[in-house]
Amino acid sequence: MLLGVAFVVCRFVGRYWGHVFEVQIAGAALAVFASLAAGQAVSPNGWLIRRVIVLGQYSLPAYVLQIAILQVILRLVGRPDPWSSAFYLWMLVTTVVMTLLIEALAALRRVSPPSDRIYRFIFA
Repeated sequence: MLLGVAFVVCRFVGRYWGHVFEVQIAGAALAVFASLAAGQAVSPNGWLIRRVIVLGQYSLPAYVLQIAILQVILRLVGRPDPWSSAFYLWMLVTTVVMTLLIEALAALRRVSPPSDRIYRFIFA
């Protein structure tokens, strides 16, 4: 609960003073703490944690896909205002599409040795 309050306070401070370096550092630290707290709150064998592990294993292709997806969205619908509902919608769409593509890549590598070799050639 304290972490949530700190995050809300950080957001209000950022809106009031602007997102200066110190506010950005505080926001990044709070995001790390929130990630650690979320990691402790979920089951280590649960569905969500398995998705996070797969994304961690494929972080470089996930990053490349994320950029590509965002570029496609920006070219098709334009850049939404930061912190608008459209902004959050496109971030959610990007996350879901990226996760589905990474899950498909992981599955393809498991069942197809040629695709595994191509992946290793490109990313290993």
